[in-house]
Amino acid sequence: MLASNVKIIEPTKIDDNKSFDIIRRNDTKRVCAYCRVSTDSEEQKNSYNSQVTYYKEFIMNHPGWIFTKIYADEGITGTSMRKREHFREMIQDAMDGKIDMILCKSVSRFARNVVDILNVIEQLNQKGVPILFENENLNSLDDKQGTRLQILISAANAEDYSQSLSESVKWGRIRQIEQGNYPITRCYGYIVKNKKMTVNKKEAEVVKFIYQSFLNGDSYRQICRKLEERKIPSPFGKEKWQCSTVEDILANVRYKGDLHLQKFTSSDIKFRKRVPNTTGKQYYITDHHTPIITKAQWNQVEKERKYRANLRGFGDSGKSTYTSKYPFSNKICCLQCGSRFRRHRYTTAEGEVITWVCSNHKKSNKNCTQLPIIESKLENAFVEALNDIIDNKEQVLDVIVRNIHTIIKDRKQDNTIDLIDAEIKAKQENLMALIQGIGTSDTFQESQRIMNEIESLKAKRNEIEQSGLMADQNIYRIEELQEKINSMEVFDKFNGGVFKQLVDKVQIDGNKAIFVFNNLLRVEKIVK
Repeated sequence: MLASNVKIIEPTKIDDNKSFDIIRRNDTKRVCAYCRVSTDSEEQKNSYNSQVTYYKEFIMNHPGWIFTKIYADEGITGTSMRKREHFREMIQDAMDGKIDMILCKSVSRFARNVVDILNVIEQLNQKGVPILFENENLNSLDDKQGTRLQILISAANAEDYSQSLSESVKWGRIRQIEQGNYPITRCYGYIVKNKKMTVNKKEAEVVKFIYQSFLNGDSYRQICRKLEERKIPSPFGKEKWQCSTVEDILANVRYKGDLHLQKFTSSDIKFRKRVPNTTGKQYYITDHHTPIITKAQWNQVEKERKYRANLRGFGDSGKSTYTSKYPFSNKICCLQCGSRFRRHRYTTAEGEVITWVCSNHKKSNKNCTQLPIIESKLENAFVEALNDIIDNKEQVLDVIVRNIHTIIKDRKQDNTIDLIDAEIKAKQENLMALIQGIGTSDTFQESQRIMNEIESLKAKRNEIEQSGLMADQNIYRIEELQEKINSMEVFDKFNGGVFKQLVDKVQIDGNKAIFVFNNLLRVEKIVK
């Protein structure tokens, strides 16, 4: 029984067979349509144009409807809203009250991602804006049982299809690579046409300049400044160069004539973020095209990049960023306290004086008693040290060659990593036996002990690998020094480029400067 003051209002009945025409009220509706095709093929372009023409005419000829706009994304994936500019514009216009209704050919044209379509429908439903899907004959505002489920099933099927298609494309791309049909993308310094790479002479000179500047000791930032000063546009046509762009050019194997394919892959079908390919196969093709940089020079740059990446500061600050604003930047350390030196400039009655000061002493002379040193005096000390090496070239080179052979010999005899790997494997087998109940002990403490031992062994193995990497870098630095010394004549004044190429660091102790040309060659001089 109903109370006397309660009245039932029956729901408006809708013809189930005419979902696409459901909104027929006395007031007019501002209607738009969304169209999308996912590729740039001629067939898809025709489909795209057909959709635009059809919906424009359909809306304009429909009684009570006012045509607002056709929102269309051409050649764009439907798995993510991130790149669909017009789609996002349409949703924003609907939320701003500029649209009363959205027409779309099908759910798969609207979105191929279940999460996206759920969020969008929820947003539009709250504003009372329906989406009418013509192929499925569905209305997103229809609250009858099963309508929402049908939309979600259609979106899920479209998403699954996109995933399968993506995997098929990847599979086909890999088969083409294995058959020698390599995909070639745009590369600065080259002209890519008909899957062939020919050298762009103007850009190639820029690439050579970048490589040579880096080997001369310039940092990424310094190289960027030099390029900007020369009014050389970046690969993207910008006036400003980014450090990441220079780094990418220095790390790109294409400049030595090789290709490295499938090095990166997409994270997933929705976000398509470019991530390192750690699960699939990678392919390396040597001597694919004409190189701009010799392999020897490219390898030299690669070793220098690793050396700088592993360069450590002095004192408790740990790893520091490589910098070479001045020849002595990041090179001078204090033997008394281990801190780095900073450059300072001041003016006296005699003129401007540039000094290098222990940063710990700068804070307080009680922290460190090391006095500042004058830059010009340190430059003179380096010239003396280098000339001593050049004057005694034969003896120095003999020492260098012996050092190289010693390092190589030690590396060959070192089979510690193989022993550690065998020990790790044995302990992993013991742990599995323990977990499966085959071992002599089934206690939690025993399994925890074995796991800790495995982690300790892995840490030791990593330490040995890092030590081996440093040994390789030392060999490279020694060989580089050997080559430079062989070609040098006596210097009469300081050369910052030569200093940056040859000296790893300068240790200061009172008025003594120890120039470390590599980990094994040191020359001590008095800073007068």
